[in-house]
Amino acid sequence: MRPASLPAASLALLITGTACQSDAPSGARLEASWTATDTALAAGKLSAGAQAAWCAVATRLEVTAIREDQGIGLVLYPADAIGPGTYPAFDPGIDTLIPRPGAAGALRWFTEQRLEAFQSDSGAVELSAAGEGFNARFGLRMVSLDRPETLRVTGTAKGLVAGPCPVDSIPSTAPVTDTAAAPRRRADSLRARDELLPADRARRGTVPRAPAAQ
Repeated sequence: MRPASLPAASLALLITGTACQSDAPSGARLEASWTATDTALAAGKLSAGAQAAWCAVATRLEVTAIREDQGIGLVLYPADAIGPGTYPAFDPGIDTLIPRPGAAGALRWFTEQRLEAFQSDSGAVELSAAGEGFNARFGLRMVSLDRPETLRVTGTAKGLVAGPCPVDSIPSTAPVTDTAAAPRRRADSLRARDELLPADRARRGTVPRAPAAQ
């Protein structure tokens, strides 16, 4: 079994099915789809209203979307203030330090027999400015918390305007930040992102840039 050390309270609540929404302005929407990469697990998708919260205490942006028995969450860790850019995904169950900029994600849904729960281990979230808020585009590889199953998760979140953070008053159990690990994580996650989103990247006619030399 993998260690289930999620880096933010909102992701832990999402996995257990008890996540609450913030009072962020309405109108934001998240669309996601996933397919199993190495098992017979059924493909799925989620389309739901999204909520964003800026947690000033922990310096992170949390995005959640929940519809019936499905839920997905993203947490973005900027180096300083939140802004447009690429946030390489990391594995919160293995990494002992949070790379900044960095991102983590979680996905869960209920079946008749069990709770299916996954968390990120690579990929990236791309954040872009949109009016007074942000749009996000993500491609993540997620792994099961308790079984040898892997998903490729892609999607978008549009119209994100951050509201107050509902967990700022909860003591953080997140690993210590590691800005020195960012260049290595960025290279690994950009490679994973480009594998996850090849069709869209080709359609836009862009070529992934190599990480800057250190």
